[in-house]
Amino acid sequence: MYSFVFIYNVYCVPDLGFKLFMGRPNDRHGFIRPPILKPVDQFTRQPEDQWFEQRVDHFNKQDDKTFKQLYYIDDSHYKTGGPVFLMISGESELDAAYLTTASFMGQMAKKYGALAVTLEHRYFGRSVPTPDLSTGNLKYLTIELALKDLEQFALYLTKKLSLEGSKWVVFGGSYAGKLASWFRQKYPHIAAGAVASSAPVGSTYDCTGYLRVVGEAVGKECSDNIRKANLEIENLLKTPEGVIQLRKTLNLCQSFDGKNINDNRYLSSLLGMTVVMHVQYNTGVDKIVKTMNDPSGGTPLERYAKLQLVGQTLDCVEVNHNKYVVSLQNTTIDRKGMMRQWTYMTCTEFADFPTTDAPDSPFGHNLPVEYYAQQCTDIFGPQITAQTIQRAVNQTVATYGGLKPNVTNVVFPNGSVDPWKSIGVLNDLNNSTKAVILENYGHGGDMVASTPTDPPTMINAHKLIEQQIINYNMFLKTYQIKRQIKVFVFVCNAYSETNGGFKLFNGRPNDRYGFVRPPVITWNQFIAEQFYDQKVDYFNKQDNRTFKQMYYVDDSHYKTGGPVFLMISGESFASPIWVSNATYMGEMAKKYGALAVVLEHRYYGKSIPTPDLSTQNLKYLSSEMALKDTEQFALYLTKKLSLEGNKWVVFGGSYAGNLYPNIAVGAIASSAPVRAAVDAMEFLGVTSESLGKECSENIRKASLEMNELLKTPEGVTKLRKILNLCDTFDGKNVNNNRFLAEQMMWTIVSNALSKTGIDKIRGIMNDTSIGTPLERYSKVTEMIGSSICHDYHYSHRIAPLKNTTIDPMGFQLMRQWIYQTCTEFGYYQSSDLPNSPFEHNIPVEYYTQQCAQVYGPQFTPQSIQKAVDRTNAYYGGLKPNVTNVVFPNGSLDPWHSLSVLKDLNNSTKAVMIEGGDHCSDMWASTSNDSESLKNAHKLIDQQIGEYLK
Repeated sequence: MYSFVFIYNVYCVPDLGFKLFMGRPNDRHGFIRPPILKPVDQFTRQPEDQWFEQRVDHFNKQDDKTFKQLYYIDDSHYKTGGPVFLMISGESELDAAYLTTASFMGQMAKKYGALAVTLEHRYFGRSVPTPDLSTGNLKYLTIELALKDLEQFALYLTKKLSLEGSKWVVFGGSYAGKLASWFRQKYPHIAAGAVASSAPVGSTYDCTGYLRVVGEAVGKECSDNIRKANLEIENLLKTPEGVIQLRKTLNLCQSFDGKNINDNRYLSSLLGMTVVMHVQYNTGVDKIVKTMNDPSGGTPLERYAKLQLVGQTLDCVEVNHNKYVVSLQNTTIDRKGMMRQWTYMTCTEFADFPTTDAPDSPFGHNLPVEYYAQQCTDIFGPQITAQTIQRAVNQTVATYGGLKPNVTNVVFPNGSVDPWKSIGVLNDLNNSTKAVILENYGHGGDMVASTPTDPPTMINAHKLIEQQIINYNMFLKTYQIKRQIKVFVFVCNAYSETNGGFKLFNGRPNDRYGFVRPPVITWNQFIAEQFYDQKVDYFNKQDNRTFKQMYYVDDSHYKTGGPVFLMISGESFASPIWVSNATYMGEMAKKYGALAVVLEHRYYGKSIPTPDLSTQNLKYLSSEMALKDTEQFALYLTKKLSLEGNKWVVFGGSYAGNLYPNIAVGAIASSAPVRAAVDAMEFLGVTSESLGKECSENIRKASLEMNELLKTPEGVTKLRKILNLCDTFDGKNVNNNRFLAEQMMWTIVSNALSKTGIDKIRGIMNDTSIGTPLERYSKVTEMIGSSICHDYHYSHRIAPLKNTTIDPMGFQLMRQWIYQTCTEFGYYQSSDLPNSPFEHNIPVEYYTQQCAQVYGPQFTPQSIQKAVDRTNAYYGGLKPNVTNVVFPNGSLDPWHSLSVLKDLNNSTKAVMIEGGDHCSDMWASTSNDSESLKNAHKLIDQQIGEYLK
């Protein structure tokens, strides 16, 4: 009981009892402050220490070393068969307070009869795997090993306490919030859902947004005064007399002479973090504002000094950066602050360095990212450099998805004044992955228990979390299937929402699924990955290099001698879901006794022929090569499985619908844009028709209104207010303006793919009571209603596309796809059509210039046009010389403007699905299908029957 009383007293004192270093409190509790225990909690039974034998290195089978990992269990509210609530402990000592009803998790455990559990993180508290903290020993301190610890612990506890069938929900705050989200992502067969509080999942090397939020939290006047104070410091540091005055103002020790740049930066860090600390935990912000904005308090620096000197008992403040570094070089195990371990993780995994590199930083420019990178080298050794840190960050983002994690069933609560929200998820990712902002709350504010005096923002956040916890448990009861395939179930449900959980980029969803969304699936079969050695370059006989191309085979319906149905995967990773009965191909495979196969496209998913995605290496990425891959794979599989004499039918959606090799007796080319076009202006024409004349005209008026406002500084100011744009948007950069227009356009297009979405757009755009057309446009494109301004910089569009690192699951698939548009297809969805509702704010030149900017000056409008002309000449455009093909299209799908819409001959049929969107025919039949979709499926079925005669 002593420890609880101690915690209570520490966290009632005004000065918080800790300092911030790199945004982390330097005590044993780390980022998340434990809940204050009420008297009833203080007399609750203290859980006894329990220990689990955890492996030191899960990924080295030859290493059998183990260590004791601490955990606590509270079963006081547990009802047999109830869920397990696991609080993931982060970079701190394990604290049993989170199992009590002083925490929201504890409250929920009581309400839902859950077993409450918390596990200490390796290398923190008492769970240290090595005898010291030398850099060599810290190699076992990684995110991956921490997540594996959680998995092994969950399996151990399930067996020990007979918890088979119980549903697990994981909770975590700050860094542990990251782990909660990533554990759900990596081990969905264990965690039904996660609550990731204040989780800075968007790992970044130079975290300029952190201090930007601090500036916003204290307000413009206060922020400007802090900036002036820092400018005063910079000026005083220029002369010996100035340094003397600075020492006097800030009560610095005589040893500070202003000559050591690291000491100066360390001073800036100490001063800045004093302010940040109060903002991060929303304590005393009003006092900061009052002090800094009171001119009677002296110069801005003198006011700034008053914030620093509160509670100071030392004769003077010693500023010695070297002493700070030396303290972190100490390899002795110490449970007090554990800053060495935490700093190591920042240097080797995610950085998140809170710098002053932003142009308008209120804290001057004395904390550049180089300051932090150099510390990593000084503390842990010369092998850690700025380059290795950046690579580590890139790897973390590539593995876990950054701000766009591929995850379902997660809640991301964030406080509105928490600086870490700058790299947190602030918008819903899909129907089951929710974000919620708690107004006027700081870091981890939602983790404390509900009280009768909670403001509406906290009540609403807790309601959402509770509802999601209920959903997670209800969700899993629906699926009693093999462990391996649960991964697929969760992944699919992430993409069944109305809004898709993605953004469009050049008309393509910017996630790993690309154009064709996988279906929602209930399936109890595990399909193993298989790989085929494919040639890198078929058209160079001297090049014998090969790469591993992934494929899946499902023979569950296959009858000897039956056909082979091949799903050609397009610009996305291959998924075994496409051979399941949730797809129309899977349905047909069952009917015709077919072998169902999926082949991954080169350069997408795991089938990458080259070590990186440099422009030089991308020369092997072409539709011609992809067709040759398909042909050679068919020959290989025919020989391997003795399929001689079996007939092949190929299926594909969108870009993959264009690829129908000559070995096939027939093809189903769903939503296939077979006509390449540099200026695909007709694309937005379809969206305009879908929305109707009145709605399109109102969008056009909004676009005109926006153009007018961009002509004057006063207009730009007004535009920023209407669209909630950041102050950095000045309307002077034509590419920034076009980027803004494009992103608003894509929001309309992506929502206009369904009748529900169209009705929503019309309802807002045609309602004059909402305001001007532009104000309505702002609402319909979701530009308003966020506490975070929209930062539209064209460079943000280009920079990720220039990244040549291979990322099989994330945004980097866009680099490959955009390359193909520059070298083969164009497909640029411009607003060049006369009377375009988007005016002429997105001309084709906006897209063609990007080819040169991303891939090099050899890409010009002329070279792109030649490439498109060659593609159409080679494949035939809208009049391909083919037989035995069905071209299904959806009437709401803008891509149908580039597809075959009329029968080409007696065996090459076109069918339009009224009210259908992109590739809607590819999903399995249901009783709710429209008559138009039923007719399309009937035609496809009949044609397949004809092909197989």
